[in-house]
Amino acid sequence: MIYLTDNNIDNIVSAIKITNDNTSYNVYNILKGIPDDVNWKKNRVKLVGTYNTILGMYLSHSLVRKFLNIPGYNPGLLKLSIDKYINKFNPPRPESGECCVYFRLGDILCDHDREDPTEFRYIEHISKHTHKIITIVANISFSSTRPRWSYNIHNVNTNRNRMFKIIKDINRAFPQSEIRVYSNDNADLDICYLYGSGFVGNPKSSWKSLFGRL
Repeated sequence: MIYLTDNNIDNIVSAIKITNDNTSYNVYNILKGIPDDVNWKKNRVKLVGTYNTILGMYLSHSLVRKFLNIPGYNPGLLKLSIDKYINKFNPPRPESGECCVYFRLGDILCDHDREDPTEFRYIEHISKHTHKIITIVANISFSSTRPRWSYNIHNVNTNRNRMFKIIKDINRAFPQSEIRVYSNDNADLDICYLYGSGFVGNPKSSWKSLFGRL
């Protein structure tokens, strides 16, 4: 059994990438067509004809291009696009005995009018997975559309303090398991790591709803 020191936990938390402008991580808004995001149509158009990203592959499909201005997405074609990306780029995937845990971080933790997506029974959910390794998949991503959602040191520290507590909780509950972080500037790498892994995540989170059922 290994109980992590505060310095150990700080090192784990510091491995979580920070995205100043979360356009590349705004996968849910682009796929679903969220009215609050005025840029979702423009971001779709930008990606059409590109084949080096999952969204590019998806939006360039002939069946999808007909409906670029209509909200919603096709789960089957999204799954096909992820499979194509994996076959083309061979991104890292979880090991046997590895439990992936996704946390939505960033601007949402700094907005008191929005529900904290890290508040769910992650210990209970992890306990249902046989594992030797627990891998946190996350990115501290911020939006530039509103001041309170923007990147600044205070907002970064709010996220890091929250993750410090979460990782400490996980370590205390599962001291026999190694805790890792998998975090990237490229959202596609995180998506592929979670895809097909039966990952743990807040059932209300956008990525869990998008990728947890594929």
